[in-house]
Amino acid sequence: MNRNEPLFFDRRISLLSTVVTAQARSERDRGGTVARDSDRSAHTHPQIEFTITQIGTVASSFTDLASPSAMREADSRIVLDRDFVDGLTGIEMHDRLTVLFYLHEARGGDLVAERRHGSARGLFASRSPHSPTPIGVTTVELLERDGCRLYVAGLDAIDGTPVLDIKPYAATFDGPVGP
Repeated sequence: MNRNEPLFFDRRISLLSTVVTAQARSERDRGGTVARDSDRSAHTHPQIEFTITQIGTVASSFTDLASPSAMREADSRIVLDRDFVDGLTGIEMHDRLTVLFYLHEARGGDLVAERRHGSARGLFASRSPHSPTPIGVTTVELLERDGCRLYVAGLDAIDGTPVLDIKPYAATFDGPVGP
């Protein structure tokens, strides 16, 4: 492979994200002021396109969307691409993992809508997968590792879901702050 070529270029997922503009950074660097978040609430932020590399794929008995609670009760596998297997070294020391994945079947939704449990709420006040940036995150139990395969319990993703990242769950970082 040519070192100048991106790894897994054909498996990259294009997403959009808001960022602070170069002009705002430049203004800040010159000692000027940059609008606070509360001042920006009515403004549209510029968007940039970027890529995230898919590191693996979910293998699950669920091929269609189902209740997240039903999916979390089933065991599933995460199969890493072979070039990332060395990144699993030592993962067996952890019994819980945080998995980030791309909700490839999700479609855009309303910003305010009736939700599964309760009345109308905003998109960001719910666990709806229908987001402008459909990224899922779930903490799973690691049952076993077999080479490039992680057998897990509690993953609410359907078969074929692209996996973006895996991190060991650490209560000191991932749990709530405070008593």
